[in-house]
Amino acid sequence: MKQNLILASLLLITTYSFAQSSNTKVGYGIKAGLNFSGATIKDLTGEKVTSSGMKTGVYVGFYADVPLSNKWFFQPGLAVSNKGLINRGTGAKATVSATYAEVPLNFIYKVNGQDGGFFIGGGMYAAYGLTGTVKERSNSYNESTIQFASKSGISFNYSKNRFYLKPVDAGVSFLMGFETKSRILFQVSAQAGIANQAENTAGVDLEASKYKNYGFGVALGYRF
Repeated sequence: MKQNLILASLLLITTYSFAQSSNTKVGYGIKAGLNFSGATIKDLTGEKVTSSGMKTGVYVGFYADVPLSNKWFFQPGLAVSNKGLINRGTGAKATVSATYAEVPLNFIYKVNGQDGGFFIGGGMYAAYGLTGTVKERSNSYNESTIQFASKSGISFNYSKNRFYLKPVDAGVSFLMGFETKSRILFQVSAQAGIANQAENTAGVDLEASKYKNYGFGVALGYRF
């Protein structure tokens, strides 16, 4: 995962240097909207656990708009993104809510270049878990916090009211939308996580437990 972050940093530096040497104008913008997320989960026996509902969270961030040509752009960014899941059972409901610092790295094709109009693109994202909660409702109510752990072998620790996840999330992304001539944009997006955030119980193979985020979102933005 560290190699992926280093590669993303080198790509960002190289692209920025290209834009500067080509005398192109780098734009900047902000985006804010809603995430609708879930997670693909496998328990320690390898059985798939399905979440029965999408969780709604908030997304807010800023981005750079680096021209690569008249119609192709590279958009790195920095955002705060809330993800999670809702799992419903007989007489019970569990909601996982986790907040991440996220770095999206997307390549965008704009039909009319910087003059607005339809755009489409995709790329990857890397994120780091900051904080979160797990809320359970049945006949009684229980709330615990998420502990983002960087070391493997840390188990779910119910005695300390903690639910462990690895902090690094990463995956692929897709987006499309429309930008007006006044530089206001509307965007829909989707993400599919490829990083396994599940922490294994000590002595159990990590590959027997998986937690991978997925979801889609809608956002409004403005390009300066």
